[in-house]
Amino acid sequence: QEARRGRPFQEVVFCGFGEPTCRLELIRDVGRSLRARGVRVRLNTNGQAALINGRDPIPDLEGALDEVSISLNAPDEKTYRALCRPRFGAAAYPAVLDFTRGCVGRFEAVTLTVVGFTLEPEDLALCEERAAELGAGFRIR
Repeated sequence: QEARRGRPFQEVVFCGFGEPTCRLELIRDVGRSLRARGVRVRLNTNGQAALINGRDPIPDLEGALDEVSISLNAPDEKTYRALCRPRFGAAAYPAVLDFTRGCVGRFEAVTLTVVGFTLEPEDLALCEERAAELGAGFRIR
């Protein structure tokens, strides 16, 4: 409704059913255009954009995003594969960590998230420690 009244959105989030970085160029172009209009832009991602696109996605995302939220989902690769069953297998979890490292310091905010009910309290604590080690925020969803 805000857009219909001629007022800009306060924030736009790239997320949804499936991984948004499958459309990296769209995020780049639309995100840059929105930010030029003063709209805050956030990406919710599984962090596997480098594997999906076959290259470092961060140069495309710079200037297009204010914030990145990355689904960490597990404290280690074995648990991640069991919970998420990623199509990239053992390469997925390290890719998530690498993507996080690449985002920290380039975007205003980088947050790693986990689904709280899927992990034991000690694993949640390990995920929070992992986020701190990487310089990212942490959120249980």
